Amino acid sequence: MERAWWRASWRGCGDSHSCSAVYPICNQTAVTLQSPSDAWTAGNYTLALTVNGTPEQCTIDVPDPPAASGVQGACGLGSNITLALVSVESCPPVVCNGNACKGMSCTPILGHFQMTLVVQDVPTHLGLNLALNGKQLMSETIAPKSTTTEPNGGGCGTCTLGSATVSVTGG
Repeated sequence: MERAWWRASWRGCGDSHSCSAVYPICNQTAVTLQSPSDAWTAGNYTLALTVNGTPEQCTIDVPDPPAASGVQGACGLGSNITLALVSVESCPPVVCNGNACKGMSCTPILGHFQMTLVVQDVPTHLGLNLALNGKQLMSETIAPKSTTTEPNGGGCGTCTLGSATVSVTGG
């Protein structure tokens, strides 16, 4: 009897198929803030945002020049939000010949950066207000695009992710 339970739980999604063991990151939204030429002026950036009606704030100090590894911002204590300045990367297409593949890694493009905001939620609207040294650069309310998939197969649970890209002038 115990053996039959193990087999049924291993299938997990009914008798017709089994679920795969993929554990994706779900229920989060990634917003990319892009400046012209992927360049960011050195200084203190403040991002005031509203997530489903709840106000939040993050800051990030961008040095001149930014480190190739990027810069981590600071958000409120216990916040479910992260803000970072990350390198833009060049990722060649993956080319395989038999079992040997090339192009499996990306390379940072020197001097090119984007700000990334990650919210551990999939809000319908985000209010974004970005300032540099107290001077407002942008103020926008966006509706991130959300996508729901079943990464472990049909009937094995859903995963929803949100995404958006916002242009910032004067950054």
